[in-house]
Amino acid sequence: MSKGGNIIGAVILNEAETPEWETVEWRDVIGKPLVLHGLCISPTHQGKGYVRKMIEWCEDYARQYGYTSVRLDTFDGNPVSNRLYLHSDFQLRGYVEFTHRPKDCQRYNCYEKWISI
Repeated sequence: MSKGGNIIGAVILNEAETPEWETVEWRDVIGKPLVLHGLCISPTHQGKGYVRKMIEWCEDYARQYGYTSVRLDTFDGNPVSNRLYLHSDFQLRGYVEFTHRPKDCQRYNCYEKWISI
């Protein structure tokens, strides 16, 4: 996302799901989910509605390219992100803990939003 020629936000979209997600009870079990990774907004532009605009853009992208849902995970200790996804009609589907770095093992909440085409 850019404003006035400056990049103020970024997101990675693909179909790559982490192996830890296999334990999550996703709603979309026969469709084509789009995975949202690393959505971020420049600190100087946070709190101005740009994250919601980026989420809407991701949903439009999903519709345009035939995806049936959008999935993501976010750190459990980030209340702002968790509230944002819930208020954007994502459903909490479960959680995972990344154990490949046991010293830093932390819980991540998994969200999914059904996309109507």
